[in-house]
Amino acid sequence: MVSKKNEGRHARFLNAFMTVWEILKGDASRPPSDIVIEGYYKILESYDIADVEKAFGAALGTMKWFPKPVELRDLIEADQGLVISIEARAQQEWRGVMSAVRQLGAGRPPRFLDPVTAHLVRTQFTWSYLCGMLEENENWEQKRWCEAFDLADSIHEDLLEIEVPDKVRGLLDVVARPVAVPGDFAQGRITIPAERKTVDRESRIAKLRAQASVMLEEMEKGVDV
Repeated sequence: MVSKKNEGRHARFLNAFMTVWEILKGDASRPPSDIVIEGYYKILESYDIADVEKAFGAALGTMKWFPKPVELRDLIEADQGLVISIEARAQQEWRGVMSAVRQLGAGRPPRFLDPVTAHLVRTQFTWSYLCGMLEENENWEQKRWCEAFDLADSIHEDLLEIEVPDKVRGLLDVVARPVAVPGDFAQGRITIPAERKTVDRESRIAKLRAQASVMLEEMEKGVDV
């Protein structure tokens, strides 16, 4: 039961909710239950209603499916500049990439500002692959993206601690990743290496520095690395 004090807020929430529901669900014969609506309302109750409306609008422009409460929350917090989890950031970047795929189609990929996203689109999730991806595989690929984003982000953060030439940094970025043959990642055979989950960061960075030292020595000798 909504109090009179919150009737205006609830009406605005319901309007935003139903607008996105009808567009993304596309099935007016199956309206959401009151329990579903109130569940969303309660989860997002702590946020300003204007921010909630803005999040619904953002979801409409970037998502193919009706957003989960946590996705709406992530949109709100990202817009407010709050620190979000790596998983939330990965999902947010995935939505942005897929929105660009739908808007631009095949051809020259856009420039992605997030360095991890830019790296993934340049290497593991190439633009041509994303543009040709079957719709039924999108949920699976989103899961793979989030796992790859977690790994790539940790490597990116580690590499920032090492002062080396860009060429060496690029080579380290490659060797720090699991070795795979084409198609392995898309088929789910590549996972975050256990050592990156269990080895402390100082040890990981020390290993990268040692690898960088060897590469620099080889480059000074004129060896092609």
